[in-house]
Amino acid sequence: DSNGGTVSNCVITACTSRNNQSQVGGVYLKGGLLTHSIVENCYQNNWERMGGGQRKAGGALVVGWGKVSNTLFRKMPTGGYGHVVWVASSVAEMENCTVVDSILSSENKGANLCYGVYIESGTVRNCAMFGISRIAVGSTPATDYAAWGGKADNFIACGTDGDATINDTCFLSTK
Repeated sequence: DSNGGTVSNCVITACTSRNNQSQVGGVYLKGGLLTHSIVENCYQNNWERMGGGQRKAGGALVVGWGKVSNTLFRKMPTGGYGHVVWVASSVAEMENCTVVDSILSSENKGANLCYGVYIESGTVRNCAMFGISRIAVGSTPATDYAAWGGKADNFIACGTDGDATINDTCFLSTK
């Protein structure tokens, strides 16, 4: 929990969160800054969900009222439930980050699947999301594409390995 502080130049690895209905993952940022770090092999293994039937817990990082910049997120394992990064408030920011090489659960226990970066409000700027896919679980098939979810308008100058909606912002952004 970073409540206004700074975490910089760290490697955060192999974190697992279980049985918590709140916003959890490898790093829980609430009013602080995570920068120039690596977050890897962390996941949320939580069946509990917050309002609306959606699983909103961040797999590796939850940005509530904070900022993450110049950070690499990689190798999120199968079996984790939750997004690699969840940007969840209007003042939250993610910029100059890379999210790669992650295989997420495809199980749909609510209105939404797991994504590399999921945004409801806030800003994701100058970020790359590549090599993110979902495994098949139950009747939900595997997909080769799971880089982002949420509101496309909140992604500015970002790139993925297969989605024109976000990739067009790389070259057409005027924000």
